[in-house]
Amino acid sequence: MTFQIARIPAELSSVDPDYIAVCRDFYNTQLEALQIFCDKHYQYGPNNIAALGISGVLSRMRDDKLNRLDHPDATLSGDSISDCHLDASNYMIIRLMLIRRQWPLPTLIEQARNLEQQAMAAVEALRVFCLTHDAPGIYEDAGKKLRGVIDL
Repeated sequence: MTFQIARIPAELSSVDPDYIAVCRDFYNTQLEALQIFCDKHYQYGPNNIAALGISGVLSRMRDDKLNRLDHPDATLSGDSISDCHLDASNYMIIRLMLIRRQWPLPTLIEQARNLEQQAMAAVEALRVFCLTHDAPGIYEDAGKKLRGVIDL
């Protein structure tokens, strides 16, 4: 996929050339971000973002993307530092799209599967915690409560 360089609108033609240059460079940088978005969206699809939700996207950007910028040697995904900056800006646009309801959200069945996976992961984490801290009673009590909820 190739994008074309933008033309500066005619009403800006009489403005300071430095202003026009910055606008053109900003636009071209946005096109780079769009290319990264398209590549990642093709690779991962919409469901990973939809499963995160509005606040999850912000957390992902903070915990993953911005962390890579603070620790450049942690960039193991093959993304350059430049790509990480652009990808972080994409996350803000994606968040805005979620707020505007422009991002495809999972169906009710997909949401139920996501919740089931999250519950299973939480139960497994509790099991490991209880084994690690020699607290099997906590796990058994939680298991009884969970079975009571599921039986409803």
